[in-house]
Amino acid sequence: MSDQEGDGVQGLRTWSAEAAERVRGLIPAMGARAVPPEAYDRSVDELDQLVRLLDHDPVLRGAVSVWLGGALALRLSVGAGGGADRERAERLLRDARDRRTALGAMVGAEERRWAALFLLTLLTPVRSQPGAPGGVPDLAAFVDWLTPSGPDGVMTFATEIHELTDDIAELPLPPEFLAEYRRTRELFSASTGADCTQILANVMPAGDPFADVLRQTVGRLFGGDGGAGAEGPETAPADGAGGERETRAARVEEREVPPAAAPTPAPQPEPPFALGDIRRIAAALDPVNATTHGFDDALRNGDPQALNELLRKLRSVQDEPPPGPDPTPGIEALKALLLNVSAGVGGTVQDQSAGRAHLDAITRYFENYDGPLPPGFRDPAVLGRAQELYAKVLDAEDAMALRGLAEDAAELARTVPEGHPLRFVVELTLGAALTRLGGVIGDLELIRRGTPVLGQGMSGARATDFPFAEAAPLPTGPDFALLRAALAGRTAPGVAHVPPPPDASADEVYSAALSVGLQYALTRDPAVLDTLIGELERVRDAVREGKAPRIATEALWQLAEAYRERRVRDQDVQDIRALGAAEEALTALAADVLLQAGAEHGLLTARSGANRGVQAALWAASQGRLHEAVAVLELGRALVLHAASTSFAVPELLDADGHHELAAAWREAVAPGADGAPGNGREQGVPSELPSTLRRRALEALGYRERGGLLGTPTPADLADGVAASGADALVYLVPGEHAEAGVAIIVAPERGVAMKVLPLLSGAENGPMERYLDATALRDAAAPDDTAAARGWEESLVALCDWAHEVLAPVVTALEEALRPGGDRAKEPLRVVLVPCGRLGIVPWHAARGPGGTSTAYLCRTTVFSYAASGSQFLRTVRRAPRDPAATPVLLADPTLDLTYARSRSWPCGTPSTPRPGSAEGCSRCPRTNCFPAPRTRSSDSSPTGPPCCTSPRTDRWASGPRSPPCTSPPSPKRTARGRATSP
Repeated sequence: MSDQEGDGVQGLRTWSAEAAERVRGLIPAMGARAVPPEAYDRSVDELDQLVRLLDHDPVLRGAVSVWLGGALALRLSVGAGGGADRERAERLLRDARDRRTALGAMVGAEERRWAALFLLTLLTPVRSQPGAPGGVPDLAAFVDWLTPSGPDGVMTFATEIHELTDDIAELPLPPEFLAEYRRTRELFSASTGADCTQILANVMPAGDPFADVLRQTVGRLFGGDGGAGAEGPETAPADGAGGERETRAARVEEREVPPAAAPTPAPQPEPPFALGDIRRIAAALDPVNATTHGFDDALRNGDPQALNELLRKLRSVQDEPPPGPDPTPGIEALKALLLNVSAGVGGTVQDQSAGRAHLDAITRYFENYDGPLPPGFRDPAVLGRAQELYAKVLDAEDAMALRGLAEDAAELARTVPEGHPLRFVVELTLGAALTRLGGVIGDLELIRRGTPVLGQGMSGARATDFPFAEAAPLPTGPDFALLRAALAGRTAPGVAHVPPPPDASADEVYSAALSVGLQYALTRDPAVLDTLIGELERVRDAVREGKAPRIATEALWQLAEAYRERRVRDQDVQDIRALGAAEEALTALAADVLLQAGAEHGLLTARSGANRGVQAALWAASQGRLHEAVAVLELGRALVLHAASTSFAVPELLDADGHHELAAAWREAVAPGADGAPGNGREQGVPSELPSTLRRRALEALGYRERGGLLGTPTPADLADGVAASGADALVYLVPGEHAEAGVAIIVAPERGVAMKVLPLLSGAENGPMERYLDATALRDAAAPDDTAAARGWEESLVALCDWAHEVLAPVVTALEEALRPGGDRAKEPLRVVLVPCGRLGIVPWHAARGPGGTSTAYLCRTTVFSYAASGSQFLRTVRRAPRDPAATPVLLADPTLDLTYARSRSWPCGTPSTPRPGSAEGCSRCPRTNCFPAPRTRSSDSSPTGPPCCTSPRTDRWASGPRSPPCTSPPSPKRTARGRATSP
């Protein structure tokens, strides 16, 4: 053999080994997960080509043939390929195992074992349901195999499966997969003689109302003592109706020609259903089996599509009901259960609300259920009552409602004795009610009482094998021993951290991380903090793979806080990992907000976003990372401000990206007469699809979870350009500090870039005037209309607030004057500033800030033009709009309840105003007030002012857009704030 030929042979051997390795990568037992269909096609094509090149090497050809048969079998196992593939794969694999064939004589022992694995994959009648989570058996497919095979076929297969599993046991497979093959072997070992009912029993859910009927029918079918199966499977009719007709005909014929001398035999028991009904019953059982046994896997993987598939399977039972009992009540109850726990797979408020609307379907079904029950099970109505209570506990916000629910849960606990199979559901509900009530009213003793009860319920749910044991779903929490120690103020118990295994779910890893975090809070041990970061990084990896939507935002934010803690501890100003995690957390939250249907649901989801944006901005500012500070501020504020408006643009964005069908479906869903939000709102009864499905598909097509997706934020350069285009001098973010930490002003100015001014008065320790103003506002709102003391107290607090606002803003204005007006001449060109107050600073009347003395000339608005924007991105959108004529867009202010403070004294007719000189006390011709703002510049040719903002309609020019001009009079109070809280938009 020449060197060239030798190289060619060696190349074929290398290619064969690599091709075989690629097939190994497709085997589930070797770790294959979510293999794309084209991967099977590539392996089949590659090995098919390779086997034709190996006539010169029969041994290598034999090995490659085994792997070709394996690739064909694996492709068939996922529902791809065709009938010719099955025939070819079985021939190759059987020949490879038979030493009497030409192929088998060339195959080694190792390849023969792999052929056994592939052949069992090809032949086994116990297959997983396509698209169902958890590897749930396909009962309909099993009945399809069992019916024509009969007892003889079952016995033949049982003999072969023993031989195959003996060889498979020698393969280097993980123990859990070898155990699964042993279970398959034991399944068929249970059948002796003609008795096939035990095999059927082993693949059916325990306690199913159809299970006994189906087992009885199949037993009689293969009993050999007459009845429906006496003629054998080949002559059996294909459908139930035909079977019934033939059975009746046979009975008539027997009556017409009775035996003359033989005694009348005892009548044969008739099967409950005809032969053709067996398949229909099995097909109806499959969706129920998939739901009850695959539900945990759907939750574990956080996959909304898996939950959708379960809902659709259940709907198929309603569309084609089996003979016998009406399945509708049970199917509706199962669908309602799935919708109620949809938050566990990243479902929206709309999805969960659909479940809440049908809680009565669950309660009614279990109260009326009279079918067979699993061993030891009793009183299924407990599950329905507890599930309804638990849902109400999760949704309740006020103390009064939670008190009533806690009493109801305690009463239910008294009626369900210890040892009841569903006692854990009751304990879970009672523990949740007590701990939630304690948290709302600040009662630590209630939390201490509820925590062990909650722990017992969670332990019971994990220990039971009852389907839907985790239908609550279980809250993710730390180790209860650590939690009890923290609540009792004790030192941390010696709980050793056991890292979750590599294949643990994201929820399990997060729960372990919470335990580590609680241990760190109790010990402040730096090594424990490092362990916490490590576990949260594992959750972050799962989030990036899309596996943990329910916990993504909270887990990423806790990772950011952990990195921040370590950065402060190490005094490492270069460590910006906290900022990266914080931005990911806000991005995850932004995706959740966009997924919600309607502004109300979006705001409910975004509640924490703006405050976290402020917190992350302070972190960034403390490290001098001002660009990052602006980014997180804008992202946090965009959650609340732009989620609803962004949704309106979705169809246009879909069309632009070529997703025309999705765009049309979206428009149809929001058209007049529809339910008003993309979703399945027209279906009668319990929905058979997550209502958010269309919205999710559309947003996924637009990459809504990608960083900088639909809620993109402006850069400081974008903001500087917008400020310049508006004619303003600067845009200033006012960022409050936390506790004793100083706040900051982040200033964006054209040609100056981004700067920061530390403002100690914005710390939590120095904002007393704002807190007192909020308290006075709450007292005045709660007081009687004629309570002059409350009104006077409010006015005094407002005066103090304006004085405090001047102390805060004066350093900022001074810094801007020095940078932008170095000559000090401001009479001709007043300073123009757009303010973006963050957090609770939005309730402060910054334009009414006044200096010492309280005279009209001491107000900052006498010398500086102030305007407001809710965010930088909102400011930019407004600036880009065309100017409007004031007379063309008049504004009507109404006070229908006649209780708006000072509404009469600051209302005036709007017309064509005159303009006072900047800094003068002149009033305009139509305005009764004398302390108007200097007018902003317009984009007109003569650049002359058009009038003070207090007398013009909104957006009379590009500068007045910011987005609205403030009133020049005393500021309004926060209207009816709850418990003295008020926030900016």
